[in-house]
Amino acid sequence: MRRLAAAAALALALLPAATAGANVYTDVLHVYQLNGSIPPCRFSSPQLSAALKQIQNALTARAGGACSAAALHPSSSALHAPAGVPAPPLPSSVTSPSDSSLPAPILVMAALIAIVAVVLAVRAVAADWLRGRR
Repeated sequence: MRRLAAAAALALALLPAATAGANVYTDVLHVYQLNGSIPPCRFSSPQLSAALKQIQNALTARAGGACSAAALHPSSSALHAPAGVPAPPLPSSVTSPSDSSLPAPILVMAALIAIVAVVLAVRAVAADWLRGRR
């Protein structure tokens, strides 16, 4: 009985040491999955920073094309690109401007807004003119 108690005490003593080496990101994720949020006082600032850094690294890799079809299946991209032709460079940022023009639906909405503005202006001028004639 004493040996069982000693083994249990030893296991309990080693438990914090085993969990201390666990990945902080996994701990933060687990708390988020349980609560739907991360309590601000549950983790220290360095722990939250470490978890955030892993998320930012994943976002940077994704933005850099790590999840593209070419990166996931390099042999299939070789079939589509001619040999010796380099791939076009990726934009420096996801939000960087491009050389493309405005999409057609945006142009149609702008034209409709302009037409409505002209109709309302003509209506306002006509209403003022009719008031002045009375």
